[in-house]
Amino acid sequence: MLFAIGLLIAHLSALPTSLAVINLTADMLDQEILDSLLGPDAKYDQRVSPMPNRNEPVIVTVDLYILALSSVDVIRMSFDADFVVRQRWLDRRLNFEKARDHGNHYIAGTPALAQSIWRSDLFFVNARDAAWHEVTRPNTLIRIFPNGTVQLNQRVKASFSCQMQLSAYPFDTQNCQIELGSFGYTNTELVFLWKPDAPFTINTAIKLPQFKLRDYIRTEIYQTAHYTGKFSYLRAYIKFDRDYEYHVTQSLMPCVFLVICSWVSFWLDSEATPARVALGVTTLLAIYTQSAAVRFSLPPVSYLKAIDIWFLICVVFIFGSLIEFALVNYFTRRSLKNPAKHVRSGSFTDLSMKQPSRASAEIDAERTADGDVKTHLTRRLTTVKKRFKKVIDEDRKKAKTIDVVSRVLFPVSFLVCILVFWCVYYVNNDDQ
Repeated sequence: MLFAIGLLIAHLSALPTSLAVINLTADMLDQEILDSLLGPDAKYDQRVSPMPNRNEPVIVTVDLYILALSSVDVIRMSFDADFVVRQRWLDRRLNFEKARDHGNHYIAGTPALAQSIWRSDLFFVNARDAAWHEVTRPNTLIRIFPNGTVQLNQRVKASFSCQMQLSAYPFDTQNCQIELGSFGYTNTELVFLWKPDAPFTINTAIKLPQFKLRDYIRTEIYQTAHYTGKFSYLRAYIKFDRDYEYHVTQSLMPCVFLVICSWVSFWLDSEATPARVALGVTTLLAIYTQSAAVRFSLPPVSYLKAIDIWFLICVVFIFGSLIEFALVNYFTRRSLKNPAKHVRSGSFTDLSMKQPSRASAEIDAERTADGDVKTHLTRRLTTVKKRFKKVIDEDRKKAKTIDVVSRVLFPVSFLVCILVFWCVYYVNNDDQ
């Protein structure tokens, strides 16, 4: 029994040794292959591109995987992206299909291996700044396959410029792009192509505070001509759909409430001048403050935005309520000033009778009794009072009519403007 236990312990102690020998042998095989391909005795020159022949360029297939998107900045017209760029090309000088006893499908190398072989001069055309990830080590993966195919994966964080169009803000959709291409090799030496399957993918867990990522991704291949030649470029589009709910609750709806508040003056008495003036001026200043807050968060572009038109509509209606009160107040003051004006100017006397000449006055005094004069004056005063009362009633009626009409005209007009605004900007943008 003890002898059997001893044999089992000896067998277990010998097992790691045999595994270590197998791993060590595999590592030595990879080292021998790399030494034969890239060692001092090899004729590999990383300065020379692996062109199949003098008439064909090197074909490099590229695909991108977006890990994270952030900082979609409207003022700077840029967005930040954290992504992995994968390149794949054929370098026949690295072919090791004839290597014996090699069970691996590829050789995985360190960033140092990537520095020792030829690589494309890929650069990002519209990147403002970029950096390679180097924590905890440089995020670079290289694999060399037996037929000489090289796959290079690198993680990059970059800030890309995006020429945003804000005419439909806050119902806008931004088509931003990532452009990459060759910096020094012309299209006769190097050509970039998108990977046929899944050339551009985005992490589905990405959440942006003000935008939604639509299922709309488009890639294209194009060439750009410079004075040094034509260069191969790639472009990938990202569609940012602005989340307008925040702007509706924080900008659009408060403006609606301010406009409605300005309509309260239509139900106030026409002689309540301080209350109606204070209400109109306060709502006008409030909506100006609201528009200023939105304006400071946007770049000063040379065209009108949807939010500008919205604030303009609201300001026009609030200012219209002030004009309406000015008109009402005009008729009200005229109705109040007419009697006092005529009393002060002696209009009652002028309308009741004209100053006769001195000779005719003496004749009338002799012919008319005192009672007849008093009766005549009373009748003329009554006629004048009725005439002034009619004028006063007409002015007050006009002021009241203006208020009554405004109670219906302003809300209906504002509702029509809202519907037109919503159809023009929201519905059209939603169909894009």
